[in-house]
Amino acid sequence: MKITRDLLKKLILEEMSLSPINEEQIGLDEARVALAAQFQAGGPYTVAMLSAENPPNPPPDWDNQAMMESLVKDMESQGLRYYPIDGQYFGTAESSFLVVNAPKASIVWLGKKYLQDSVIWGEKQRAMADEGAGANIYFRFLFIQCHPEEGPKSEKYTITDEKDVILNDASIQGREDMFSRIANEKFVIPFFTDPEMEYKANVRPEKIDNVDGRQVGGVYEVKGER
Repeated sequence: MKITRDLLKKLILEEMSLSPINEEQIGLDEARVALAAQFQAGGPYTVAMLSAENPPNPPPDWDNQAMMESLVKDMESQGLRYYPIDGQYFGTAESSFLVVNAPKASIVWLGKKYLQDSVIWGEKQRAMADEGAGANIYFRFLFIQCHPEEGPKSEKYTITDEKDVILNDASIQGREDMFSRIANEKFVIPFFTDPEMEYKANVRPEKIDNVDGRQVGGVYEVKGER
């Protein structure tokens, strides 16, 4: 039997018990599900976040709205499924997109094309748990620097941090800066955080397991943010 890329993808999804999703623009409910399913077998197998706004050192004629419209056309031409989100970073409001089931290469390429300093891409992982406990399922998110100073044709990128959780507890909802937001719900992937952060149970309090030196199945809580 010839193993094609599509067949291999299908076999992987079946092995991970993940459901493939049709390639079309997603709605709010499905976008929420994409984030809420971080510890579940169903839902998307990759989630990414990127923007075309506010690149470092933009050309003089850079127009955020025009570039965002161009990014939408690029995503649709590639059959990527997306939902608009927003947020605020270092005091600057920014519009972005949450993109599901997109290859990492596509997200990095788009980030480079729109001169972004970074993009976020996460892939659903499946790790063995204790005997009889079932597999641990979680997203591993990568903070990817696109090196816009190298130009859009450069293939260089650097993964500078990894995290296995999305935060959306009360301390996150109270933030006035450094957050992403889908509808009225704020969330954070805690890149570059203090390694002494505590891990506390959230979605699956009975399933906090060590996987390759990481704890999965809970949420981070920053000391002092209680």
